[in-house]
Amino acid sequence: MVVRKDFMGRIFMCPEDFTPSDQGPQFWVNIGFNTHGNQIFPQWVAEMESAASKADYDVLMKVPL
Repeated sequence: MVVRKDFMGRIFMCPEDFTPSDQGPQFWVNIGFNTHGNQIFPQWVAEMESAASKADYDVLMKVPL
């Protein structure tokens, strides 16, 4: 099976239409698929701080799928 990796490892800000009004900013991370070798975890960037701390992000990226 051919796996497209164009969008793996990218971070997207959640569109305002999808953000619950009682929550702050959110971001979506596309790591790819849930199969070995088909995931890319993006590096932390300071712009994420409004949605999650670096420590929270590091924990999230270590959670096995």
